[in-house]
Amino acid sequence: MKLTDASILHKALLAVAVMLLPVIITFTVTYVKSSRHIKRFAVDDLTVMAEAFEGQVYQFLEMSRRRARDFSSDRNIGDMASRLASGDGSAAGPLARYLTENKLPLEKNIIRICVISLDGVVLASTDASHVGVDVSGEQYFQRAAAGVDVAETPASDGRTEIAVTSDILDPSTGSVAARLVNLIDLADVGDALSGNYNRALGAISWSKGKRKSMEAYLVNRDGLMLTESLFVKDAPFKQ
Repeated sequence: MKLTDASILHKALLAVAVMLLPVIITFTVTYVKSSRHIKRFAVDDLTVMAEAFEGQVYQFLEMSRRRARDFSSDRNIGDMASRLASGDGSAAGPLARYLTENKLPLEKNIIRICVISLDGVVLASTDASHVGVDVSGEQYFQRAAAGVDVAETPASDGRTEIAVTSDILDPSTGSVAARLVNLIDLADVGDALSGNYNRALGAISWSKGKRKSMEAYLVNRDGLMLTESLFVKDAPFKQ
């Protein structure tokens, strides 16, 4: 009787195993496929968001470029910059006042505006302490000479600034007389990533579609973070 019971038990267990095997296989295959789909959808979702953040940065930089070009095309700036470039130092004061009173208030993101000679000396600035400084060795000036109009540059207080340059043409000859540079705090670019920039412009849905634990960062060519992080204190240039 015991042998018969054992035999029946083994057969029952075998039958259950045979019945469960397809279920287990089906579950495993479905799980693997679903996992792959979820990962792919998550990556696609994050890619779309990353491209949106990238677009916001490009839009911010393009607006900064247009502002610099707008300033440099001002005939008053062209006249005074041409006089400075030709050696007339008396134009430095009037040009600095003109930039301070008529241009600097137009864009709150701009820290200061400088007019630089083609050999790299600051001829006029909204910050008088920068006048006469030789910036020919600065990367942004060298890149501007090569046609690159946006570059990062370290500030004296440890911050990082974005230098946006534009050629100033001599109104009488049409040749390049000097270069205008708008200096912008890199933190303002970080605001474009965080959504604060859009919120300041009045966007109602600035916080929609973004996970609370998700952030986007700017990183330089050396792999160091340029913008602040919610998760790492003092991350710029350290993380």
